[in-house]
Amino acid sequence: MASSAQCFLWFSTVRDFFRKLSTTTKWGTRENQSHWLSSNSRQRTGVIMTKKSEDKARARQIVAQIGQVYADILGGMRQPEQLSKWLSEETYLQVAHEHIMKHRSRARNNQANQREFFRVLKAEIFPSRKNAIEAVVLVKSAKSIQAISMRLDVVFTRWRVTHIELI
Repeated sequence: MASSAQCFLWFSTVRDFFRKLSTTTKWGTRENQSHWLSSNSRQRTGVIMTKKSEDKARARQIVAQIGQVYADILGGMRQPEQLSKWLSEETYLQVAHEHIMKHRSRARNNQANQREFFRVLKAEIFPSRKNAIEAVVLVKSAKSIQAISMRLDVVFTRWRVTHIELI
């Protein structure tokens, strides 16, 4: 059994640790964090956001990551299942079909081991209507620069890609 003095010492150490943690986190000081938990903050894709600029930056980051994964799927580096969480059912079937067709094309031309590596150059988002975003992601491979256009809609409080296309 621990004495009451040992328990107090342990609780005060834990309390001090969390005080230091709450004042020096990656989100800033405690004063800056107070609005993260306020009642007027909105939640998007699992992250609490408060400012429009933060929403836009987070949406741009999500779009860039989706574009990178989509380019990797078409390049043969990933499987379409890795994007299934973000795609609507029709869009997932389209991406899976494109993946199969690209794979067959590479096999037919004896390029099965020559996969393309893509890097995101720029991602831009364009709000179109309420609860919808249209976006363009520029990706660069060793051969060319290509654009990926996509449309994201809010479906049951989550962003879902309802249309995606390599231009």
